[in-house]
Parts: sequence; structure tokens; C-alpha cells
Amino acid sequence: AALGLVALARCCGGAVRSGWRAVRRGAAAVGGRLNPFGEDSALQTTLHYLFCYWRARLRWPLRLLGALACLALGWCYPWRAFAVAVVGLTGGATYLTPAAAWSAHVTQPQAAGVSVAIWLLCYLLPHTSAWIATLGLLAASAFLSLYVAAAAAAAVVGFYFFPQAMLLLLAFAAWALFLLAVPKICVFLTEFCTLAYFFPKGGPFGHVVLLCLLIAYDSPVLLLPFSAFLTLLWLYPRVTLAVVALAVCLLLLPLLRSAKACLLLLLESPYGAGTAPDRVRSGEAAVELVLSGAGSGEKGAQTHYDVLNSHRAAPPSELKSCYRRMALLLHPDKNPEERAAVAFKRVTEAWDVLSHPAGRAEYDATLDGGGSLFDDPDTEPAADAPFVPPDAGVANLPPGVKKRRAKPPGVRRRA
Repeated sequence: AALGLVALARCCGGAVRSGWRAVRRGAAAVGGRLNPFGEDSALQTTLHYLFCYWRARLRWPLRLLGALACLALGWCYPWRAFAVAVVGLTGGATYLTPAAAWSAHVTQPQAAGVSVAIWLLCYLLPHTSAWIATLGLLAASAFLSLYVAAAAAAAVVGFYFFPQAMLLLLAFAAWALFLLAVPKICVFLTEFCTLAYFFPKGGPFGHVVLLCLLIAYDSPVLLLPFSAFLTLLWLYPRVTLAVVALAVCLLLLPLLRSAKACLLLLLESPYGAGTAPDRVRSGEAAVELVLSGAGSGEKGAQTHYDVLNSHRAAPPSELKSCYRRMALLLHPDKNPEERAAVAFKRVTEAWDVLSHPAGRAEYDATLDGGGSLFDDPDTEPAADAPFVPPDAGVANLPPGVKKRRAKPPGVRRRA
């Protein structure tokens, strides 16, 4: 069987190679025609930042939703879910082959041929391929840890003998994670879904009654129209819900207009709000600013924007100019202060994070999410840190900085 797979992979490799190259050329051509922003556009940078920012803010909810979706697929369509997993894993491995460790031994067309062979094996022998995949996962888990391998083996045995019970346990684990992440929403959804499952009509109707009572608690005048609405909802649920949906759509029009205005405002100032601080004029003031530890962040912690003598709402061009100015003021060849090297290193680290839209989005999401700015926010760069040689980090400097030795304080140039 192994020799047959190798032969099939070699036969498919040549055919897949030409098709793969044609697909890549076509995708590159189509991508170039469909890109309305150009190669270097401010709008493209802004959209990239916004996408990375909200992806970082909603990372755990999206992961929980993905886990719940996978569980739902595995519950309803087990073999289709297995096919999707096989296609996704093999396609991802084929795509990542040029940057993977095995790229020196396996080319991308050969990896594509192996993926096609695996697809054929799964299509012709689904049960055998499922057991082979299970044994492979057990071997990989045993290589990592024996405890993990034992737990995986117990899960496999449980799925073989009690599939429904094991899926219920996985669903309960996902529910527990969801409860730890967002407890209030999880409790409300659990209560609503439980009542709707056991009482398909009375459960949702009871929630509507409670909502109407809460709204009419401070204004008893609304009890009469709410009573009429609940009566119609109980007697004619479809017609009443259709009328309510139409009214909600009409009420959403102003909200859609305000959402459009908020979106345009977000595109105009995507990085948040802030005011530009006073510019640092001397090297001594720049060292004190970078190493002082007092900034505009939470609890006075210094952020990367404070280090660059900038603010959160600064566009990328302004951030770059602030970095250039701070780098010129703090470079050890131009600043005779003993702590200039430490301050220069801190400025370089801040610029490495904020220079790319994805890194800046992750950092801003950490600030808004209440995460720690550094590994230990209470620590600051030591004043007696080892001196960095002047030649170190020259490649990271902006253009125009020359290699000059700093003179000790008090020495003047000759006229």
C-alpha cells in the first residue's frame, strides 16, 4: 500500500505541477485586476489595521463560535466533517510547504500529489482512512506526552462505543469555556434554549411577556397596548411577528444611517482619539521622557506612543517622523548621555511594534482590552544597563544618520 501511494504521488506530481503554476499565475493576474487600492494606499493600510484590530478584540469569541460550529457539523454530518478536516489539513500543508521544514525534501507539487492521493484514499476507503488518521494522531500525541496519548486513546474508545455521549461531553466542554469567557450571555442563552427546547411555544412567549412587564414597570399606561400585542402574538403568531419585523426594519433605517456615518468617521480616524504632545527638543529631555515610566497609559504606564513622543491617533506618516526625530536625538553617536543607548533601544522596540499595521492593531487591542503593556508593567529599563556599541542597531536607523563618536560633556568644537 505504501509503494502504491508513492507511485501514485509521483504520477500525480507532474500533472499537478503544471496545473498549480497555471492556477497561481491566474490568481496573481486576477488579484492585480481586482485590487482597487493600488500597491501602496492609505485606505488599504487603514482597512488592514481595522481588520487586524477587531480580529484581535474578538479572538476568543470567534474561536468559541468556530468550536461550536465544528461540534455542530460533527454531530449532524460526521463523514462530511471528516472530509472537510482532511481537505483543510492537506490543503494547508500544501500551501505552507515552501516555508515548512520539509521543503528541502518535498516540493509543493509533490505535496499536492500526496494530498490528492490522500483524498482518493479517503474517498475509496473512508473507514480505513479514518482509523489511519486516528492512529496517526495517537502516535503524534504519544510523541508529545504519554498522558495526552492516554487521554486521546480514551476519547477514541469512547467515541467508538458511545459516540453520542462523547459528543455531548465535548459540547459541555465548549459550553463551559463559553461560560468562563462571557458568563452573562452564556447563562441567558442557556436558559432561553432550554425553555425553547422543552416548551417550543411557551418558552419564547414567556420571555416576551417578561420583557413587556419590565418595559411597562415604570409606565403602567403601556400595559393595555402590551396586553393587546401579547394576545395577538398568542393567537396569530406568524402575522404578528411579520408586522413586528416590518416595524423593526423601518426603525432600523435611522440606525443604518448613523452606522454609515460612524463607519465613515472610523475610516477617517481609525486609530482612536488623542492630542499631539509637546515636542522634545534636546537629547537630555528625550532620555528622561523615554526612561521616566510616566505616560498616558493606564495607571501611568508608559506606552509605545509615549516613547515615540506621539499620540494614539497619529497616522503612520506622523509616527514615522516621530521615530526619526527620537532616533536622531537618542543615538549614542549623537547623545553623550550614559542612558542614551538604553533609551534608543526602547524607542527601536516601540517602532518595531507600531511600524506595521498588524502589530499596531494587536498592541492597540491589548491596550483597549486591559492587557499588560509589558511582561511586568512595574519594571522599567535599568539606568545602569550595559552600554550598547554605537555600531549596533545602525541598520535600523533612518537615512541620514552618520557614524560619529559622541564627545564628552563640556568639550567644544574648534572655531
